Amino acid sequence: MKRILASSLALLICLPAFALANGQALTPPMGWNSWYKFLGNYNETIIRQTADSMVTNGLVAAGYRYLNLDDCWTQGARDGNGNLLAGTNFPSGMAANAAYIHGDGMKAGIYSGVPSGGYCGAYTLVGHEIQDVNEFVSWGYDFLKCDSANSESNEIWLVQTAISRANQNMLLSLSDGHFETWMPGLGNMWRISGDTSDSWSATMTVLDNMNQSWRYAGPGHWNDADMLQVYVNGGMSDTEYRSHFSMWCITAAPLLLAMDVRSISAAALQIVTNAELIAVDQDAAGVQGHKVAVSAGTGGNLEVWMKPLGTDGTTKAVALLNRSSVAANITAYWTNIDLNPNFSATIRDLWLHGSLGSGTGSFTTNVASHGCVVLQIVGAPIPPSASVADFLATMPQGTYRQYKNISAVTSSGNSIQYPLTLGGTNYPKGFGIVAPSRIDIDLTKMAGQPETFLSDCKIDDAMGSSGSVDFQVWCDGIKQWESGTVTGSSGVTNANVNVAGVSLLSLIVTNLSGVPSQNDCADWGDPRILRWRKPSLRAHQ
Repeated sequence: MKRILASSLALLICLPAFALANGQALTPPMGWNSWYKFLGNYNETIIRQTADSMVTNGLVAAGYRYLNLDDCWTQGARDGNGNLLAGTNFPSGMAANAAYIHGDGMKAGIYSGVPSGGYCGAYTLVGHEIQDVNEFVSWGYDFLKCDSANSESNEIWLVQTAISRANQNMLLSLSDGHFETWMPGLGNMWRISGDTSDSWSATMTVLDNMNQSWRYAGPGHWNDADMLQVYVNGGMSDTEYRSHFSMWCITAAPLLLAMDVRSISAAALQIVTNAELIAVDQDAAGVQGHKVAVSAGTGGNLEVWMKPLGTDGTTKAVALLNRSSVAANITAYWTNIDLNPNFSATIRDLWLHGSLGSGTGSFTTNVASHGCVVLQIVGAPIPPSASVADFLATMPQGTYRQYKNISAVTSSGNSIQYPLTLGGTNYPKGFGIVAPSRIDIDLTKMAGQPETFLSDCKIDDAMGSSGSVDFQVWCDGIKQWESGTVTGSSGVTNANVNVAGVSLLSLIVTNLSGVPSQNDCADWGDPRILRWRKPSLRAHQ
């Protein structure tokens, strides 16, 4: 078969954002923080009572393991060596406080101001980064919240560097009041908005901010929606508190309680220990839920949110959120939540803890004003997409780069003899190349979520027994699959590579000489990406 070498195209390579990988916070952190209920009016006794109460009332058993001191544990004083001193509200010292928390089977968190200082202490880590982090580590703290209001990334980099040098087991939380793209590289969690409050409007504002940055979340690095306002000051109804907790779980937010858990009510305990909702938040796959549909004619007040659970595409957590002032029906369509509408799916209510049966195509239920129904829906994933060759043929210039010696992509206008023939089988779609060759494909341009790359690989039958090549598949610059030596006499080799989360897919064929040889005419037969449709925001009547 004759190969006619094609010209190169340019490609803008979109690499994934760097994310911190220090082994911490593989699921969203859960615990308690002192700030909203106590501000600066807390002390050693309150902290120890809180720790004991979280054990006896079942919060620790439910997964709330961090007990975090916010501002005002120090008045900003330092000794003659520059070391921070505990305030008079902690007479036993900060190491003794951490030891007490550890004794209750929990992890201890502490606060630091960077760079403008705290509400009470008016101190800063600037100039003391290594010294203060070493002090926190020596005291035994596991969680450091940096109140880094309007700080620059280089300052937080110094703090993270100090943590890495002193202790690999300290979680770093950034409280900057807004999201910056550098945060996933330096923090295990970061605030995406300013301080919230115990009110419905504030809860919805934070939720909208969470939806904007959902792609940055994942194991070890989380968008922080701020502390849970459930029963902090009585500013919302029971229904609104349930919705608040539901949406924090759907969005994989850290679950940090702010109420006075020493006197927690039965109603509050029932909400924040809902094991099925907590399991949604703590799902190991770590995909943040996001808005996938709104109902038309409602002013955007009836919403469907979806969080994939697991990695096989079959199970979704779905929240039906009613922001309006009246009860209304909300419908989740299978196509909105990435399930095949032609197959039945099972439906479970995670607040009622019971099955709602099964259905095909959609599910509708009535949702109270400011209410939220949370479902687990298990069905068949949407079928995989068409092949990569078909995909490339429909994409504009700039989607992929032909480094060298690629002769054709089906329907792309290149001149080649078709069909490709591998092992006696005709392939109407594929790449016909002369080795050595490389094809780069920008998977971020796909209108979907790539899962698997598949292709049949062989020297074209037209070469007979001639030729010797090696097929390789690289993902973001790392080789993930290799055929080994393939000659004209070899059978068909099957490439099967996981490309979930991959930005740049490279298909490389090498030969012994390193220069183009007409004997080394190799084919990627029917190269294709299996992918799930990317969730999109749709309106339904």
